[in-house]
Amino acid sequence: MRYGAFAERYCLAGGKVVAAIADATGTLVPDPRGPVFAVPDWITPPAFLAPHLAARNAVTRLVVTHRAATAARADLVAWLDRGRLRGCAPHAVLWADPAYRALFSVAESA
Repeated sequence: MRYGAFAERYCLAGGKVVAAIADATGTLVPDPRGPVFAVPDWITPPAFLAPHLAARNAVTRLVVTHRAATAARADLVAWLDRGRLRGCAPHAVLWADPAYRALFSVAESA
């Protein structure tokens, strides 16, 4: 199942032009692309996909990232510093720590 990308569509998000798809109202919204298949909340997948999506969602995935936007989408972030666990919490909680925020400002400016 693919819900977008058949026609080139773009919208503004955060001051940038990004790939877009139409939501349930027809409004163009950002079309996040990534290594993991994600169904937008306004889409009802076909019934034959239900057992496959349930099986996929029953496992834990580990994503290593240097992008704040990717970390923000995670349920839980494990912050490692020199091989030691420095924090384990949702991104929004860790974001309150200036040292955590600095990791992303260095990576995103590189």
